[in-house]
Amino acid sequence: MALYSVFEPGNAPEDVVARAETLAFVKEGFSWPAFFFSWIWLIYHRMWIELACFIVVFLGLGEILPALKLSEATQSVVVFGALVFFALEANGLRRNMLLRRGYAVAGITHGRNREAAEFAFFRDWLPGHARVARPAGAGGKVSAAKAASVTTTRRTSAAPAPEHNEIIGSFPRA
Repeated sequence: MALYSVFEPGNAPEDVVARAETLAFVKEGFSWPAFFFSWIWLIYHRMWIELACFIVVFLGLGEILPALKLSEATQSVVVFGALVFFALEANGLRRNMLLRRGYAVAGITHGRNREAAEFAFFRDWLPGHARVARPAGAGGKVSAAKAASVTTTRRTSAAPAPEHNEIIGSFPRA
């Protein structure tokens, strides 16, 4: 079961479908694509600062390790360890990049894979976040019947409101 953080941009559109398409799902934990295709993964996610740091670190390793007169096997282990460390931290770097670009945490979800996690998130998110999409030629006016048919309340989290007897963490409330 994978856990995903969901991020929404600060300038999300009014239309619920367009809004849903702007959400970013970031898996928690180890990133296999970041391990095998590190710099391509960084370019794909447009993480330019992180890419520059990645290049500097690995170019530095390429200069420092031979200067330390380490064996080839030791150098390979150090580079492999650096790649493992990067893959462990890659999704955390992506979360920080999204926050730096003005995204806000919209919630957390889980599922067998990304598709199941998206389904679980949207099942809870859509009823509380539906907004009326304004027709292009309507001059900003929406019929009362259409407005009444769409839920316009907004919840701050995909999770339901806590109850008084709910257990939080490892310790129940006294």
